[in-house]
Amino acid sequence: MPAAVALPLAEARVAIEQALADAEDAGIHGPATTPWLLARIAELTNGASIQANTALIENDARVAGLIAVALAEG
Repeated sequence: MPAAVALPLAEARVAIEQALADAEDAGIHGPATTPWLLARIAELTNGASIQANTALIENDARVAGLIAVALAEG
């Protein structure tokens, strides 16, 4: 993932801890938890977590493509 969009570890930890506490306070449980947490973390990081997650997905797809090509050429 490009360092320019990486979410600093300390900022990520604070946002995650706050989002978990907020979810508990709001009574969020079960399948609703993950989308709720992702949305709350995005709010707490002013969208930086979305940029970081998108870059991670793009990088994973790029690496998967490279692996597929290497296997096909095997």
